[in-house]
Amino acid sequence: MDLQELRISFKDIFDLPKSKRANKLVNKLRNMYKTKKQPVKISNKLNEFIWDKGRENVPRKLSLLVSKEKDLIYLFLETERKEAEKMLADKKKKAEKEKVKKGEKTKVSKEEKKEAADQEKKIEEKQALEKDFAKTAMK
Repeated sequence: MDLQELRISFKDIFDLPKSKRANKLVNKLRNMYKTKKQPVKISNKLNEFIWDKGRENVPRKLSLLVSKEKDLIYLFLETERKEAEKMLADKKKKAEKEKVKKGEKTKVSKEEKKEAADQEKKIEEKQALEKDFAKTAMK
C-alpha cells in the first residue's frame, strides 16, 4: 500500500482544440504511468473530476495519489485517500487469501492428510479394543 502524492500541471493540454482536451488529459495520465506489464486504472472520482466541467474546460493542475501494485497502477484524487487505502488493503487481503488457497493449501492438505490418517488409525484401534473387550466381557 505505497501511495505516492503528486501534483501535475497540464499546461500543454490547453494548446489543443477545446473539443479534445478531456480525452487527451485522460490519455496523458494513462500514458505517464503505463508500462507493458502494468496497465493503469483511473478511479471513478478522478474521471468525474476531469469531465465535470465538460470536455472543453479541464483542470489545469491535479493532485493525485499513485499506487503501484504488482499487476496494476492506480490513480486517485488526493481527496480519495481513505477510499484508496481501503481498496488497496482489501486487494492485499484478497491476494493473501488466494496465495493461501493456491500455494499453501497443498502443504496444509498434506499435513491434514497425515493428521486425518493418524486419527483414522486411532479410531480403528479404539474400535478393535472395544470389540476385544466386548468379546471378553460376554464370555
